[in-house]
Amino acid sequence: MSLDELHQRGRKTFAHLVPDGEERLDTIFRAAPALGELAVGTVYGHLHHRHVLDPRTREAAALAATIAAGCTETPLLLQVRIGLAAGLAPAEVVELLVASAAYAGVPRAMQALGRVEEVLGEAGTPLPTFPAPRAALLGLLDRLRAGDDDAIAEHLDPEFTRRAALAELRTLASTPASVQVLTTSPATALAVFAENDDDRPLAVVHAMTHAGRIADLACLRPGG
Repeated sequence: MSLDELHQRGRKTFAHLVPDGEERLDTIFRAAPALGELAVGTVYGHLHHRHVLDPRTREAAALAATIAAGCTETPLLLQVRIGLAAGLAPAEVVELLVASAAYAGVPRAMQALGRVEEVLGEAGTPLPTFPAPRAALLGLLDRLRAGDDDAIAEHLDPEFTRRAALAELRTLASTPASVQVLTTSPATALAVFAENDDDRPLAVVHAMTHAGRIADLACLRPGG
């Protein structure tokens, strides 16, 4: 694709992620349209359409790099908004600040904190943030292994009704199978259970969260 084609595709991609995106780009790059063509075409026209990384992972990497670079103005504000639009949970955005502090220094993370709070506030996110879906599901698994029913209840939404799925998850949690837990959206996570010597999953558990607690569970097992 030509640079102009990448630029046009990048503008459409940016507009999909950020409300009034094309107008924002025109404002940001009013004094240097050529810089806009290069930046938007490269980042949103090319990189965003590569298949190696999923959108959430790509935006997490981009946000961490932006924090590490010491950006605290427009690039950081946009990157936080784009990260949320790509499916990062608010708690994951905050965790990236914590991780960046270890690699780029606490002062840079502190500088970014105010801007992160600003964007999360605009999005109506309670602060401190609720646990990310992965943390919520891992917490429930820990309590199921411990067999502490009172603690288990604390990890469930008051409206939770999937008792059969919870019982199946309890059984899975008590097996020696390995488990990989992944956040898949701001409100969902997957737990993949597998034998240690077999890549084929024993079961996949889909969890939906609400306010940092498990609101719904579905246990899926391969057939045949």
